[in-house]
Amino acid sequence: MSKYTDELQKTATIITNQMLEHGSDWTKCWTTTGKGLPINATTKNAYRGFNVWRLLTAIAEHGFTSNEFVTYKQAKQSGGSVLKGSTGTKIMFFSRTVVDDKDKPEEKKAVGFWKVYTVFNLDQTEGLDHLVEVIEVPDKASTIDNVQEFIDNCQAVIKFGGDRAFYSPGHDHIQMPNIDRFEDSYGYYATMLHELVHWTMKENRSDRPNSSSHSEYAFEELVAETGSALLCVMLGIESEPRPDHAKYLNSWIKAIKDNPKVIQQAFSKSQKAIDYLYSLQDQEEVKIAA
Repeated sequence: MSKYTDELQKTATIITNQMLEHGSDWTKCWTTTGKGLPINATTKNAYRGFNVWRLLTAIAEHGFTSNEFVTYKQAKQSGGSVLKGSTGTKIMFFSRTVVDDKDKPEEKKAVGFWKVYTVFNLDQTEGLDHLVEVIEVPDKASTIDNVQEFIDNCQAVIKFGGDRAFYSPGHDHIQMPNIDRFEDSYGYYATMLHELVHWTMKENRSDRPNSSSHSEYAFEELVAETGSALLCVMLGIESEPRPDHAKYLNSWIKAIKDNPKVIQQAFSKSQKAIDYLYSLQDQEEVKIAA
């Protein structure tokens, strides 16, 4: 078993355990740390997709006070060290290399593969105080203003009324209950972001299939849930569970157990949706790693 396959299996087990333990609240395990998007301490680039979840889970699990991470090599090159006995967190990056084409000896071909790295939170290091980035936490009013501006910039058609929140692919609009139907503005905006991720499914946006089959519909809900939770972290609001999450939990758990790549595929699709939504913004405030 490769390092990638082994790590993917371990990660899938962690996620299904979170779902079993916390039910439809499972994303709140990693969206309420209040530390912001995990970043690399040396490059200051934000991690993406699947790795965001992995690092936020580590922050929540170990109570880290920092959102910054380094590899063992980066810690050493920056004049510090990893504390003895520290256990790092595994993250994965997709890479490509050029090799000889066995079928066409005179030609080369690109081959993709996954690389596994171990990173350590700055709390697990010493001598790296000069790398610490101070996080400015905005007040609640400015946070809501920023989220509303983010939504407005997307220029999605949003209609209000009724008691259901959904995206209609046929009519290409988001339907939302009025804000006074929610317990607070944070629940309202978390729900809005969920629907906004659904809105990106159109071919001219991030292009995901619109299927009536239960399995594909449940997968789309998983894409929207992971996407909205990531956006909540990026924009500084708390993720809120939705009633339809509980409906699909068993389907998600079974699918992930049967094929651990499902959760990685969901994060990949939700990251593509987020990239599209950020492309619609006047000025990108969150640094996204290449």
